[in-house]
Amino acid sequence: MVNLGLIGAGRWGRNYIRTLEALPGVRLAAVASRNPETQSLVGTDVQVLSQWESILDLGLDGLILAVPPTVQPPIALRAIEVGLPLLLEKPMALNPALACEIAEQAKARNVYVAVNHIYLHHPAYIQLKRCLVESGEPITAIRTHSGNHGPFRTEWNALWDWGPHDVAMALDLTGGPAIVEQRRTQHSRQRPAGGG
Repeated sequence: MVNLGLIGAGRWGRNYIRTLEALPGVRLAAVASRNPETQSLVGTDVQVLSQWESILDLGLDGLILAVPPTVQPPIALRAIEVGLPLLLEKPMALNPALACEIAEQAKARNVYVAVNHIYLHHPAYIQLKRCLVESGEPITAIRTHSGNHGPFRTEWNALWDWGPHDVAMALDLTGGPAIVEQRRTQHSRQRPAGGG
């Protein structure tokens, strides 16, 4: 049985809780969360801790971070320091230097760290990649359009929420490097004046 820990039981952390419940051979052993509702989200056999640092001492097989990118780097670096394999959310950091530090520390300590780029495993993307490879045609440009109807965050730019998916797929298709340009568009849901 693989015993995993989770830090963060917000919207995305709850997805992990549901997913882990359905996986054979994997057990959610502990969750670090300050949300008083967390215990009701997990079984009675799951330890709920109010301080994330406490989860590092439980002898887990791996740790999932479902926290904002503003706080993820120091938690990741501390987990790497104790040799705990990690699954991080995208973006792994809002600062390239911090992202590089996480990667360098993981390599130096031989700790497995993965970033959850879920779209790389989506059946539609896999089929697209297969078709592109079979065509043999070179990729000269990739244009994407991303967005959603929430949640809307004010703590960081929307590019950090949606851009990592598109950049990950572009890098996977081309082998990199990538030049990324962001354009923000605003759409109004109001009907034009005089419209029916």
